[in-house]
Amino acid sequence: MRRHPHAEEGRRRDLPYTRTTQFLCEASAPATSSSLRLPRYCLHKATGQAYVRLDGRMHYLGVFDSSDSKSRYRDLTDAWRLRQDSAHPVELTVAELVLLYVEHAKLYYRKSGKATSEVGCIEAACRYLMPHRRRRAPDFGPLLMEAARADMIRDGLARTTINSQCGRIRRMFRWAVSKELLRPQVLTALEVVAPLKEGRCEARETPAVQAVADEDVDAVLPALSEQLHAVVNLLRLTGARTGEILSMRTGEIGRSVQPWEYRPSSHKTQHKGKQRVILLGPQSQQIILPLLHADARAFVFRPRENASERYSPHAVGKAVARAIKRLNIQRAERELPQSRIGIHINFGTRQRRGCGERLGSKSRKR
Repeated sequence: MRRHPHAEEGRRRDLPYTRTTQFLCEASAPATSSSLRLPRYCLHKATGQAYVRLDGRMHYLGVFDSSDSKSRYRDLTDAWRLRQDSAHPVELTVAELVLLYVEHAKLYYRKSGKATSEVGCIEAACRYLMPHRRRRAPDFGPLLMEAARADMIRDGLARTTINSQCGRIRRMFRWAVSKELLRPQVLTALEVVAPLKEGRCEARETPAVQAVADEDVDAVLPALSEQLHAVVNLLRLTGARTGEILSMRTGEIGRSVQPWEYRPSSHKTQHKGKQRVILLGPQSQQIILPLLHADARAFVFRPRENASERYSPHAVGKAVARAIKRLNIQRAERELPQSRIGIHINFGTRQRRGCGERLGSKSRKR
C-alpha cells in the first residue's frame, strides 16, 4: 500500500499549512519516497504571480512567494500525486480523501468566479473526521459516522445543522465512489445512518424564526440611511433575498412591461438552469426610480457615488443590528428582533393576511 508522501516533504519544503493540508499532515503514518518528480513552483514574470503546471495545464496560485500561493501549491501538488501511477492504486486514508474532496469542492462550488460558502461548510464538517483521519477510507462505516455525529452534539450544534453536516460527509464519499476511489458498498453503509429527528435525540433544537411585527420594522427604518431604508422596504414588498436586492443593476430591470421585471444575473438556483424573475409593482417602482443610474451596469444600491460598488448582505445586517441596538437602549423594556431574515419572513405573513403589494410581492420562476 502506498502512503501519501505529503507530511515529510511538506516539512522539507517549509511551506505554511492550510486547514486542509494540516488535516492531512497530522496523520501519524510515516511517508515513503516517491519516484514522481514534483512539479515546480514557478514565477510568471509578466504578472508577478506564482504558478504550477500540472498535466499540461497552468494553475495560477496568487502573488509569488506569498503564504497563500504556497498553500495553494501544496494542495494542488498533493492532489496531483494521488492521481498518478494508476497501475498501483492508492488505498486512501480518511485524511487523504478529505484533501482530494476539498480540492474538488473549491473548483466545483463557485459562483461569479469565486468559491461559495459551501466550501467552508464542507471544511467544517470534515474537521469532525479528525479523530479518524488515520483510518482507511473504506473502513469508515456507520459506527464512525455516528461517533462524528456524537462529537457535533457535544459541541452544541443544532440538530438541523448536524444533519446538514452529516449529509456533506456522505456527499464526499459519494464523490469518491463516482471517481472509483471507493467501492459503492462504503457509501451504501453510510446511507443507513438516518438523520436525527426532533424529540428523539440529545441535539439541541433551535426556535422557529418568527415574523417581525410591522411596527417593529417601522421603528427601525428612521435610523437607517436613505438607501438602506429603501432596501428594507423592497425586501418587505418583494420577498426577494437580500443578496438579490443588493446586486440589482439598472440594466437588469425590464421597465417596458407592467409590472417591472427584475432578472438577477446571479441567484441561488442558477446552477440548476432556472431563471429568476422578481416582479416590481407600483410601490416598488416608486422606491427604485430615484435610484436608477444612467449606466446600465451600475448598481441601484451603492454606498457611494462609485457605481461599481455595492452593499454586501453582511453590511446591511450589521447596519440593521446597530439601529436595533440604539433603539433598544431607548426602549429597554422591549427587545426588537435582530434579523434581516425576519424582514424576509415578514413578507410571507403579510401575504397570508392579504396586505402585501400584490404585483410586487411574489416572484415568477420560469
